[in-house]
Amino acid sequence: DFGGCPARRTGAERHRDFISTRHRNKSNAALHIGTAAMAEAFVTAIGEALTTNAYGIAGACTPSNGGVVFTNAKKQARLVPAPEFARLAAAYGNAATEQQKSGLVECACRAYVGGAADVPANWNDAKSRLLPQLWTLSKIRQKQATLPPGVVLPYCGLHGEDDSTLYDVGVVLVCDFAPEDANNAPSLETVVLSKDVRNWSISWTDCLRSALDNLRQRTRRLEASAAFQKRWEHHPSGCGSTLWRDRYDAARCALLPSVVARRKREDGQPEPGAHVCVFAARGLALGSTSKNALGLCYLGDIVHTKIKPTGDMLSSQAYRLVKVKTAPGRKHPLVQKAGEGVTWKWLPYAPAALSGEFSLPTSKDEVEALLECIEHGRPCPVFGPTEDQRRFEVRKSAFDGSKAQGNASFQGGDWKGALQAYDRACKVAGEAASDRMPLYPEEPRPLAAVHANAALCFIKLAEESEGKQREVLYAQALKRAMSSAEADGTYAKAHDRCSKCFEALGEMEASNESRKLYEACKASDDAVKNDARRAALAARQAKVDAIARRKAAMLRTDDKRSKKPPPPPVPKENATPASTFITLDGGAAMQDLGIFDAGPPAAPGGLDLDGLGLSSGLSSNFSPFGAASGLSMD
Repeated sequence: DFGGCPARRTGAERHRDFISTRHRNKSNAALHIGTAAMAEAFVTAIGEALTTNAYGIAGACTPSNGGVVFTNAKKQARLVPAPEFARLAAAYGNAATEQQKSGLVECACRAYVGGAADVPANWNDAKSRLLPQLWTLSKIRQKQATLPPGVVLPYCGLHGEDDSTLYDVGVVLVCDFAPEDANNAPSLETVVLSKDVRNWSISWTDCLRSALDNLRQRTRRLEASAAFQKRWEHHPSGCGSTLWRDRYDAARCALLPSVVARRKREDGQPEPGAHVCVFAARGLALGSTSKNALGLCYLGDIVHTKIKPTGDMLSSQAYRLVKVKTAPGRKHPLVQKAGEGVTWKWLPYAPAALSGEFSLPTSKDEVEALLECIEHGRPCPVFGPTEDQRRFEVRKSAFDGSKAQGNASFQGGDWKGALQAYDRACKVAGEAASDRMPLYPEEPRPLAAVHANAALCFIKLAEESEGKQREVLYAQALKRAMSSAEADGTYAKAHDRCSKCFEALGEMEASNESRKLYEACKASDDAVKNDARRAALAARQAKVDAIARRKAAMLRTDDKRSKKPPPPPVPKENATPASTFITLDGGAAMQDLGIFDAGPPAAPGGLDLDGLGLSSGLSSNFSPFGAASGLSMD
């Protein structure tokens, strides 16, 4: 039970929710204390059983950071993570009889100390206990870091990919241990490592195939039990939650996609849009459809504001279930058939807003914004990247890649290979246009260029052919050239190739018309190019002038800073002509000495008096008064 329908909450109800949340927080704190007490009691009971060798198993049990450490008689230690041990402790605390509690204690002793939960060394013993499980990629990396050299944790993507960046979870294999003599004990998992697969002398893919068969059989047994009622429980919003609750719910939905594809609302109402699923926890998957705004709103509210804060989250990423063409020759147990020639595939969900799909909210603010719009009948906002944007990026990348491949093939003289690549680019552009998302809405030249290049390929092939085949190829070239001109009527190359094709086909009048259009477009292009060239040259010259001005200013500043103050006046009776210093500072000092009336003399050899060319023609020993006059070059 995830609470009432959020779309029907009024302000007062939300306030009451807030008040009740505060009480729930207090209750959660009390629950935490109770859980700790149950775990402590469980550890004490296990420790006593191991110390007294009650079940023929000797060892020790000690609480530790991150879990509980079990040690056997050979002093071999095993750390059981806190969440896994907490499940057993909770079952122990909730056990109705002492017999059930004793069975749980024996289960823990046999599993963690006696080795009953370990992965069997023999394939026949392990085969029936293998099951696929979903782990987050971060958990997989953490586990890898703790393994000794030469041992790895095998895993794959949701459809058998070796290293997929599409998903935030990976598929691992676990060996499931569920003791028959402790019916209230949850099953325990031990992950399968590469050394286990080597011991079995079987491929990991074959192990995965057996594990998937075991998951199907486990599902059938569970659904055949008297306690099981239905696969999905639906909220009034249309959001469904799984009801197997055996810690493999997420793995079922991810690896057996037909379970999600067959989901139906209890009221029988059709659900428009694609199936969207979140593998929220190992024992819980949530599903809705892409065009059910209220269902997605509720799903996002549950995942991001209720499950995520508890720490039990497996994945908050929503995935869309789609059908894709079956890849030829690829057979893998995780590639599930969806129909004739198609298979199921999970893709990260992003709404296709143009198709009427909605966002999955990822915060309380987004949930409130969606509810506000739904309640008042306003258009719902779209958060984050959309499927339209993702599809556009993929198509644009495919178009550019095909065009580049065609150009490379053309440069190598492979006309047919280039033509195939250009055709692929045109197909991608056509699909984008049919979805009302043209790749180049403002600039049609790239598409026109691809058609023109394809026309040139046909022309090259026609030049190498004779007779009827030559005429057919020129006709194909004309068709592509006209498509280029239709895409961009100002593209000169399109009209040029139309002219050549008309001429080769004997249509001289049409050829002349196309030639006139070519010349007009070329003249226009040349004018535009010349204007652009002149503008570029002007911009470059402006930069050069600006740099020159800055440099001159810096030199003048340095010159002013490096000037020495004028020497103190010397009494006339002690003046010595040989010790007189004359500076070239605009002639002021020379005028004071009475050497010339106004302005300095012209510099010999092209002397530049602003400091930019001081050494170009004047020797450092030059002096109008002779070698002993002491002219300074500062």
